[in-house]
Amino acid sequence: MTAGNNGTNPPEGDDPFGYLYRSENGAPSAQGQQANSPRRSYNEVRAVGDRRYGQQQRPQPDQSPNPYYAAPETQPGGGQGGQGGPGGPGRRAAGRANQEPARRNGLLIGALAVVGAVILGVGAAFAFSDGDDDKAGADPGASESADAGKGEDEGPDPDDAPPEEDEERPLPQENGSSLRLENGPVVASDVEGSRAKDGSYIHGFKEGSAALWQPEVEEDGEYTVFVGYTVPGKDMSLQVSANDASPYSARFSNYAGAEEGDWAKGWTQTYAWVELKKGTNDIRIACGDKAEQCGVAMDRIWLEKGHVKK
Repeated sequence: MTAGNNGTNPPEGDDPFGYLYRSENGAPSAQGQQANSPRRSYNEVRAVGDRRYGQQQRPQPDQSPNPYYAAPETQPGGGQGGQGGPGGPGRRAAGRANQEPARRNGLLIGALAVVGAVILGVGAAFAFSDGDDDKAGADPGASESADAGKGEDEGPDPDDAPPEEDEERPLPQENGSSLRLENGPVVASDVEGSRAKDGSYIHGFKEGSAALWQPEVEEDGEYTVFVGYTVPGKDMSLQVSANDASPYSARFSNYAGAEEGDWAKGWTQTYAWVELKKGTNDIRIACGDKAEQCGVAMDRIWLEKGHVKK
């Protein structure tokens, strides 16, 4: 027995399955002949796929990439990171890189919106709290007291109360030029110093001349008739009467101390006491039987309540 042979020659030579390689005419095939070449031992270790039984040895696979399938590492540039085709790691990394600025901008805008909302909320809270403070600081009893008497009898409304009596009306007064003149007196304004509003006066009294005034008073009683006048530096006298009373002589003296003939310097006033009735009264100032004492120029006439001197 030699090394590599256990002393038994199996059928079909060294290969017990050599019959599988025969051709149809019984001649051993080329592969069978090759298989009949002696080998050292059946236990010799061979690489997997090195031995072929009944098969022709296949040519070495083409190293060119399969157009229908190829592993990623067999594609050109397949093993290089960051340069893959569509959807590969490189493209996804680039997409993420492009999305990062947009995501950051979105986050920044959202943060600003949140801050703005917080500021508006704080401002609104302060505004409403100020209004509440004003209400809180008000007198709590004020509204209660304002509402307490509603619907109840609060007494008469001041607006419904009867009006108070008017204050006492001023007593009548009149310019001399407004009096009714009888038998000769005329209106003039040549002499300066008249206290009438228009600077006028009446003069030219003679025997039988008169000036009639009809004042209206609210009650019966004692009154004083005042007359503003001037004289030419001499004392004069006229008769005064009220209603049906007898006339009496009233003095129109030179109280101003004017020089004789100086009418402008003699302006002064005198009075006469009378009794008047409620309503319209007739007051008459007339020249008596002595015309030489009637040289008087009258500018005003007015009433005072009671018998007074000024």
